[in-house]
Amino acid sequence: MGYELPLTGVTILDVSRVLSGPYCTFLLAQLGARVIKVELPGKGDDSRQFGPLINGVSGYFASLNRGKESICLDLKADADREIFEMLLESADVLVENFRPQVMDRFGYGWEVLHARYPRLIYGSISGFGKQNVDNSEPAYDIIIQALSGIMSVTGKGKGDYNRVGVSIADLSSGLFLAIGILASLHKRQTTGQGEIIDIAMLDSVLSLMEYPVMRYSTSGSSPGPIGTYRPAIPPPFGLFKTRSEVIVIAAGNDRLFQRLCDALPLSHSFLERYLDPEVRKDSETAITLEIEAVLQQRDASEWISLLKSQGIPCAVVNDVAAAVSLPTVKNGGLLHRPEPESDFPFPLVSSPIRFPLDDQVRDPGGPPRLDEHREKILGTAPELVQQAVE
Repeated sequence: MGYELPLTGVTILDVSRVLSGPYCTFLLAQLGARVIKVELPGKGDDSRQFGPLINGVSGYFASLNRGKESICLDLKADADREIFEMLLESADVLVENFRPQVMDRFGYGWEVLHARYPRLIYGSISGFGKQNVDNSEPAYDIIIQALSGIMSVTGKGKGDYNRVGVSIADLSSGLFLAIGILASLHKRQTTGQGEIIDIAMLDSVLSLMEYPVMRYSTSGSSPGPIGTYRPAIPPPFGLFKTRSEVIVIAAGNDRLFQRLCDALPLSHSFLERYLDPEVRKDSETAITLEIEAVLQQRDASEWISLLKSQGIPCAVVNDVAAAVSLPTVKNGGLLHRPEPESDFPFPLVSSPIRFPLDDQVRDPGGPPRLDEHREKILGTAPELVQQAVE
C-alpha cells in the first residue's frame, strides 16, 4: 500500500473566496483532504477573473485552488440549499471568510449548524473576528496592514511606509485557520464534537510582529520603519551595495563582525571603534557607509564567494526569476510543472509541507473548472442531481 497523506478521508466544504480561505483549504487539500469548493453560479470565485489569464485560466485562481472540486450553489435558492445541507451532512469542516453575520443571514451560522451537525468544525476568517465590535467593517489586506502597524515598520524612514510585498494579512490568517482546523480535528477524536475557530486578520498580523510589539510593550515607544535593519541584532546585518548588485550580509554577532573586518578587509581602527555591539547598534549608518566604500570595489559575485569562504552569512538579493531557479527549489519540487497539453501549462508553487516517507510522485491536480464536479459531488444522491437540472 502506498503512503497515505495525513488528511485522507477528511472532507472540507469551502464557501470562501479569493485568498485567505482558499489559501487555508489549498494547504489542507495538499495534505490529502477532499475540498469541495462552493461557488456562485455563473461567475464563481472572483479570483477566476484575476490575471494573468492563460488559455482562459487565471494563474492566481489556479495557484490557490488546485486539487479541489467545484460545484455552483446559490444559498438563497431552496433547491441549492437542500444540496448544500446534504453536503454538510458528510462534511468534517466548513470554511468561510464572509463578513460576520453573513452566514447567519443565510441561516448557516455557527449556532444553527452546530445544533444540526454537532461533529462539524466551523472555520471562519474575518477582518476583526466575530466577537469584535468593529466586525462589520470591510477588511481588505491593505486595510489590515495599515491598522495593524505592520506598514509603520516597513519602509526606509518615518512617513515612507510600504505595504508588505505579499498579502500578509490574508495569507497569515489562512495559515492560522489551517492550524486551528488541524487542532480541532485532533480534539474531535476525543470529544466527538466540532467547534468554531474564529480567526481575525488583524490578530494574525499582530501576532507576527514579534519585535515591534515587544519594543512598544517594554519601552512605551512605537518603532518606525526599519528598512532591512534588524533592531534586536547589531549591524552589519542588512542590505549593502556592491559594484554590481545589492547583497545581504548577516554578521550579527562579535565573532562574525571580526571575521567580516578581516575579510573585506577593514582597518583595525574600524574594528576597535565598533567592537562593542551596543555601539554598533547606534552606528548603523556610519558602519554601512564604510563597508559599502569597500564593497564598491568588486562585483557581488566576487564578494559572495569571498565572504562564504570565511563562513560569513551572505546572499545576493534575488528577483523572483532567480529565486525559483535556485537548485534547492528545483530539486525539491516546490514548483509543479503540469504537462504541456494541460489547460494551465504554467508552473505553480506547491505546499512546502513535505513527508519524506512519501515516495510517490504526486500530481497536485489542476484548478477546477466552474461547476466541473457537480455530478461527482452529487453522485450519491441522483434525485438531487435531477432536481438541480429541473
